[in-house]
Amino acid sequence: MASYNIFNYNYRPAKSIERKLFVELLKEIYGISPGNDCSYIGLGSVFFSDFKMIHKELGINNLVNIEKNKTDKKRFEFNKPFSCIKLEWGDTTDVLPTLDWKSRKIIWLDYDQSLQSFMFDDIDFVFTNAIEGSFYFMSCNSGLNRYTSQDGNHKLNQFENDFDGLVPNGIKKESLSKNQSVNLIYEMIKKRIEHNLDLKNVTLIEKEKLLFHQMLYITYQDGAPMISIGGYIMKKSNHKIFLKKRINKFLFVRLDDKPLDLISPIVTTQELDLMNNYLPKSKKQFLNIKKIDFIPIKDRTKYQSTYRYFPNFVEIRD
Repeated sequence: MASYNIFNYNYRPAKSIERKLFVELLKEIYGISPGNDCSYIGLGSVFFSDFKMIHKELGINNLVNIEKNKTDKKRFEFNKPFSCIKLEWGDTTDVLPTLDWKSRKIIWLDYDQSLQSFMFDDIDFVFTNAIEGSFYFMSCNSGLNRYTSQDGNHKLNQFENDFDGLVPNGIKKESLSKNQSVNLIYEMIKKRIEHNLDLKNVTLIEKEKLLFHQMLYITYQDGAPMISIGGYIMKKSNHKIFLKKRINKFLFVRLDDKPLDLISPIVTTQELDLMNNYLPKSKKQFLNIKKIDFIPIKDRTKYQSTYRYFPNFVEIRD
């Protein structure tokens, strides 16, 4: 069953924050209008939440939504919010090769499944074909439950067979556990991206060689546990200059293997309003404010890093 028939994407706090962080980052990289040579590719489901933000806030008019559930064509056509969104039907591995890759792409492959081998096929295709100035973002369920038997044992051999050639050397059964699977998936994705760019760079002269500058590494759970990894494809020769940009110091940007955990703070509306009175502040300053110290420190910490993007849900009764 498609996830849009299970979760309402409009009312998932962490997902909402993630979308806002993504768009904020893109606006800083591409400016208010990236130009006609930049297009967006996504998996918007019937809600098209990311497509609405990308079109309205970046002004991108060339948007492609990939959807495999052909039986819901009528529903997708009805919910498509703008005429500039093109619906492409089929699996990502089949649709991506049919698109034009001569221009810059902003790609968010927001899979609703747990890690699958075809996702690495998509990585292979994107990083073989995407040009400099493109942005790649990927999300998937971080649980590896199908590799855990009912007695709690982890099926490492099955995992290695399913992801032949993609599994890091020396991993242990515990790497498939709930607490460690995120780290394993992150490592596998990063290594595959780097592998593809290494192959591509062999054919390029030195000043044209590319790298993947990671900027997003997010974990959250609005139902299913999720992992998201994203970054900018750029020339190696420009990397030192790009590292000096203020965007790399944004609170939500992650340049290393330590994820931003978007677990929403469990606080009341009054507590949110009170904390807002003391923001913006640095993390250290904020946590030392006496008038809010009755709010659990873990919730204050979570809110301080994402308060600008925290959604407001209001119930209206007739």
